[in-house]
Amino acid sequence: MKKIFLILSFLVCANAFSQILSSNVEKKTIALGETNHLVIKIDNLHDEQVSSAAKNELLPFHFEETKDSIGQNANSYERKIEFAVFEEGKFTIPELEFKVGDRILKTIPYEIDVINTAQKADQINDIMKIRR
Repeated sequence: MKKIFLILSFLVCANAFSQILSSNVEKKTIALGETNHLVIKIDNLHDEQVSSAAKNELLPFHFEETKDSIGQNANSYERKIEFAVFEEGKFTIPELEFKVGDRILKTIPYEIDVINTAQKADQINDIMKIRR
């Protein structure tokens, strides 16, 4: 009985006092230049500070960050990044590190497929006529 109580209390304490990091990418496949969103949340901060890369510098150079907002209060941290990719291919968002107090939390890596939706038969229309 003591062992069960000890294990149960350990699990409750470990869950109650640990930070929970979650991340989410809106789309795994996007078109060239289409915007996508990455959301990173850390809960159960207990007034600890979170440090990470500076605004608009979190993602690798293939990802063009258009918006990067950070929200933090006493118990949670949320970072929303809107980005686009202007090259075709498969690109990886690597593990991103966030330092909470003296602990380092890492997100999972994401693989993004970027496809070109234009077809060879598509007609290109200029916005303005050529002036001569």
